[in-house]
Amino acid sequence: NEPIFIRVMNASKKRSPVRAKVREVVSEALLDAAESVALEPGLEAASASAIAQRAGVAVGTLYNYFPDRDGILAALFKTRRGAIVPELDAAATAGAALPFEDRLRAYVRRLLEVFDANSSFLRLSVRADGEGTKIKGRDKTLMTQVLHHIEQIMRDGATRKLFPASRVPAYARMLQASVKALVLWHVEE
Repeated sequence: NEPIFIRVMNASKKRSPVRAKVREVVSEALLDAAESVALEPGLEAASASAIAQRAGVAVGTLYNYFPDRDGILAALFKTRRGAIVPELDAAATAGAALPFEDRLRAYVRRLLEVFDANSSFLRLSVRADGEGTKIKGRDKTLMTQVLHHIEQIMRDGATRKLFPASRVPAYARMLQASVKALVLWHVEE
């Protein structure tokens, strides 16, 4: 038997499934709008009002979801990267039983598919790097993750005596650099 004020407080903390879904949909619409607006004039010119307008909500609504413009941009980078990393991890483990060359080809193919599906975000990331834009909490480790996966695959190739283990770091970096160059070229086109 809880006092009434505790029951009211606990009830207010719980969101109905419908309200939670609405909140999720509005939040995602705001992130999509932030990505779209930031791609046009650039990150520095992407204002909270332009993001809200693109999402079709009032600026006050944006502030109900994010503390400020920098907060929405930080959330954008965090959520987009958070969606990409598990896909990269899955690509790395999916072909573990394949022969070396098939596994490497499958990983690179899937990697390029993931990057292609996220080309707008990658274009924005490249632009942020080029502009030297500082975004709180921004993490630049996607290509580090790719390097880690390629090294794992290359170590498997060395274990199978396809090339010396001493070549793994160089081969992995060469392939990672090639993939990065291809992605950058594709994003800039």
